[in-house]
Amino acid sequence: MRSITLITILSLIIVLSGCSNGGSSSSPSNSVPPSVNVQGVWFGTWNSDGIEGSVTLELCQNDAKITGMANLTDNLCFSEGNIAGSISGNNLLGSITSNGDEIDISVNFAGSKTSATGTYTIINALTCTGLNGSLTLSYNGQASQWLTFCDTSE
Repeated sequence: MRSITLITILSLIIVLSGCSNGGSSSSPSNSVPPSVNVQGVWFGTWNSDGIEGSVTLELCQNDAKITGMANLTDNLCFSEGNIAGSISGNNLLGSITSNGDEIDISVNFAGSKTSATGTYTIINALTCTGLNGSLTLSYNGQASQWLTFCDTSE
């Protein structure tokens, strides 16, 4: 009887220790911590097949989470929207949405808070769906009214 109890206890210990992950995450993570703080106002241009206009991104950053607002001029398909995304290393992946329209964006800050380049694809905007182009951005700083817009308490 003792040997059955001892075997049961040892089996239970082995099973329970097999469930332990040693404090590390059991699911693999593809994200890299942000290597640059991109919070602030970015001005630049968008370009698609030789047609271009200006773009303004007002970004808030809380760790890897990016939120904010975007404004595009001279773009018949999309003019403004809310930004949501995340930054991994120096790469921002996100989307700009407004009234059901959506643009996916990918921006590389090259470890710098002075300039960035990227691409965009219109995911959903009536006849413009599927159009894509490039972004070129320069950091403009943080205006005092902008600092109150960003909520970094999360």
